[in-house]
Amino acid sequence: GVIGVLKALSGNMPARFVHMSAIGASINAPSAYHRTKKMAEEAVAASGIPFTIVRPSLVYGHGDRSINQFLAFGRTLHLLPMIGSGTARIQPVFAGDLGTLLAKIPDHPDMAGRSIEVGGPRIYTYREMMESIRKSAHLKALIMPAPVAMMMASGVLQKLFLSRPFLTPDVIRMALSDNVTRRNSSVTDFGMNLVSLESWLESGEV
Repeated sequence: GVIGVLKALSGNMPARFVHMSAIGASINAPSAYHRTKKMAEEAVAASGIPFTIVRPSLVYGHGDRSINQFLAFGRTLHLLPMIGSGTARIQPVFAGDLGTLLAKIPDHPDMAGRSIEVGGPRIYTYREMMESIRKSAHLKALIMPAPVAMMMASGVLQKLFLSRPFLTPDVIRMALSDNVTRRNSSVTDFGMNLVSLESWLESGEV
């Protein structure tokens, strides 16, 4: 984990340690995922190593286990499952754009000691994101709202019986909360032209 990495670096101080966390990282977060992310951030900040913490929204790209999983459901089951009402907001960012930003950070002294948030060019509700996936990937699929309690039960069972569950109680908790930037550093600090989810889906490079 990050503690081991920090210990290994203590005798060989890097010019900058770039740590990738997640939007929503907080000790008081409802999900264990976000609580552990915050604990890692605090360890980085207390290490004495020059750092920048990067908090992305949902990251997608070739071989991801988020957007590609929805595509698989849409193509095989002709369904796009949506947890609850789909009103929570999300700002998916292309992995290639995130990688470009991470590579730029060491050349920006003004990023030292900062935590920045990174998202894609558009904020969606979950329902809007599903509609974009369906349209841009040319899927003949039904967007299916599912009750939170039913999805939570499915998540518990997947966690118990699958080695790599797609759905867990933590994933459900996160899907019910907004996952958007307060200030999108990729645009405001780095002036990047970001890939949209729609253009990536239409490119067929999934």
